[in-house]
Amino acid sequence: MAHGRPPGPDAARFMATVERIDQLTPTVRSFLLALDPPSMRFLPGQWIDLHVDDEGTGTRTVGGFSIVSTPADGEQGTIELAIKQLGGGRAATFLHDHVSVGDRFSVDGPSGEFYLPEDPGPGLLLIAGGIGINPLMSMVRHVDQARHPVQTTLIYSAKTSAEFVFRDELDAISSENANITILFTATDPGEEEWSGRVGRIDGSLLEGFVTPGETTYYLCGPPGMPTELARVLVSIGVPTVSLRFEEW
Repeated sequence: MAHGRPPGPDAARFMATVERIDQLTPTVRSFLLALDPPSMRFLPGQWIDLHVDDEGTGTRTVGGFSIVSTPADGEQGTIELAIKQLGGGRAATFLHDHVSVGDRFSVDGPSGEFYLPEDPGPGLLLIAGGIGINPLMSMVRHVDQARHPVQTTLIYSAKTSAEFVFRDELDAISSENANITILFTATDPGEEEWSGRVGRIDGSLLEGFVTPGETTYYLCGPPGMPTELARVLVSIGVPTVSLRFEEW
């Protein structure tokens, strides 16, 4: 995710060492980074800037990536990033093609105004498209880990089921935490075996999840999706003050 904005006022400079790399989907890898100094305070949904020096080309680039781990992890000295290679920009491509465990980078963070507050309120509806799951994954993990009593629903769309990042973990969280509901919908599963919902997130789907009360709605996805779904939510009675959205 390349935010293209300067770090926030509370951002600090860290050195980050790659501790683990996992292949999450055919196009997405996660990178676990150990921080020095060994503590970063952030809120679920915020992001960092990672500075990449490509010695092969003699160039420097900066990639902005959402943190997918929890604030508790950050305070203990690690953050996790989930980075998609295709269309992810120069920094994302470099990380996929050239980075190994033990490599070090400088990191600025945290930044961003798309985040879950310390008191998330009584209800959350999180809506993710594609790699837009990243900031929302931090929110789900935090709600689960902290055992917040907030009723949380995540609606997550991707083209195929193979592109659902964190699918197994999300299934496990929802099966073990009665306050968290997960719904996957594949927009174009093709010939793959997929028994879940098929189709885009639309008004007919969202109507079933819009409830009166103090629910906050977080939307994140590719350009156009969050703003369009925000309009849909407003049209079915959601007050604009309850909407938070970010486009990638």
